[in-house]
Amino acid sequence: MKKRHFRFFHNKSIFAISLIFAFFIGIFFGNIRQDRVKGNLFGQDAALDEDYFRYYNMFRQSYKIIQDEYVNPDQTDSKTLLSGAIRGMLAATGDPYTDYLPPEVAAEFAANINATFYGVGIRIEMRNNWLTVVAPIKGTPAARADLQAGDQIVEIDGESTEGFTSLEAVSKIRGEIGTKVDLTIAREGVMQAFTVSLERSKIDIDTVEYATIPHNDSKIGYLKIIEFGNPTEKEFEKGLKTILADNPDGLVLDVRNNPGGLLTAVAKIADMLIDEGLIVYTRGRIASENYEFKASKINTLIKKDIPITILANQGSASASEILIGALKDTDRGEVVGKTTFGKGSVQKTQPLADGSILKYTIAKYYTPAGNSIDKIGIVPDVEVNMWYDDLTDMQKTSVIQLQITNYIPNLLQKSPNPSKEEIDTLYTTITEEGFNIPRDTLGFLVLQRKNAASDEVYNLQLDAQLVKALDVNINQERKQNYNYHHTPKTGEELKEMKKKALEALENKS
Repeated sequence: MKKRHFRFFHNKSIFAISLIFAFFIGIFFGNIRQDRVKGNLFGQDAALDEDYFRYYNMFRQSYKIIQDEYVNPDQTDSKTLLSGAIRGMLAATGDPYTDYLPPEVAAEFAANINATFYGVGIRIEMRNNWLTVVAPIKGTPAARADLQAGDQIVEIDGESTEGFTSLEAVSKIRGEIGTKVDLTIAREGVMQAFTVSLERSKIDIDTVEYATIPHNDSKIGYLKIIEFGNPTEKEFEKGLKTILADNPDGLVLDVRNNPGGLLTAVAKIADMLIDEGLIVYTRGRIASENYEFKASKINTLIKKDIPITILANQGSASASEILIGALKDTDRGEVVGKTTFGKGSVQKTQPLADGSILKYTIAKYYTPAGNSIDKIGIVPDVEVNMWYDDLTDMQKTSVIQLQITNYIPNLLQKSPNPSKEEIDTLYTTITEEGFNIPRDTLGFLVLQRKNAASDEVYNLQLDAQLVKALDVNINQERKQNYNYHHTPKTGEELKEMKKKALEALENKS
């Protein structure tokens, strides 16, 4: 009896366990089926994309083949292959601002935001598949070597940059203080690539510089914003209040060679200058990523009757363009200089388990008038060239060749303040040596080299764009005094402008 009872109990147990197992198997496959419909298991709407399962299986197959058969097994560990797959997935978007940052590069990225790092002082981005200098930072090795916005970095220490991301390039350019890095540069208008050797140093960025400039019987406040980092808001507020205490007749904001930075920082700065209305808004795929930044009279520091002029060039990007667009669209300021860089997208970062970071574009931003400047830039109201822009290609090539010689350093070592006759003598010498540059250009180069280590905030002898901005600002002031100049838009006008912009955006989508 006991034996039969045991067998019966044993059989019932097996039966019960089988039922429980079948129940959970059913739930598992049922949930997979349900998640395939909803797209939760493999990502949004993955189940609606039949290619997903086909290509995912192809990925697994490829992974196994490479791990089992690739000639060098040291290069096929899981970390290398899978992090490479993530990088390739992001690169497939075709967006130069969507990137995978391995742990060591992620640390460099964090240093950018905090405005302290070790390097040569340039901001770079991918532009038309080339590593491109967005801006050299004033007072750094890159600025002293006269690197320019738009320069393409084709080699780093003799290694081709083909296939590099901008952050990979940054990690190679940065290094120990006192060590050197060689950058091979291709520059528009210069007929051959050239190499500059830069010594790495600690880059501590004062993100705002300011002064009051006397010009044609007027006092013009001058604020140069070098980038929009964590300290920029407070530095700008301090500079603006100092200038306003001097009762200026106008204000010039300089964002030339400013590569951008934090969206929140530029929005707060714009709020100090605009008393109401939209500053910038973003539109992305996900509603939660749509933001609007508005100005408030409570935060405004400057009166409407003080004219504002904005200096911009091809090195003005991202957050700089937000400030330019806000002041231009609201008729609060006129833009002088050159067309801006054209980066109008917003990125988000997502830390991963090993310290690496996903950086990806989530939205585009729009100026108050509904304009996207991405890959277009902002055209200035008054276009002004710098002296270099007016040279021929042959002359630009000669300038580069002259800058890598010791002719000018030797002159300045012999005579720190060279006379006109001394510069004329040097001009005769280099002309006989085959250098083809105008006499005025040599004078600019000597003055530029002399002032390379200077901490002066501005130099009107070298800066035709700033001189023009001062003239435009004074002209704005005079027009306002005689009621000829259009006044900043009212709150109702700004609301109507925003309404039309959003309607246009909806129609586009």
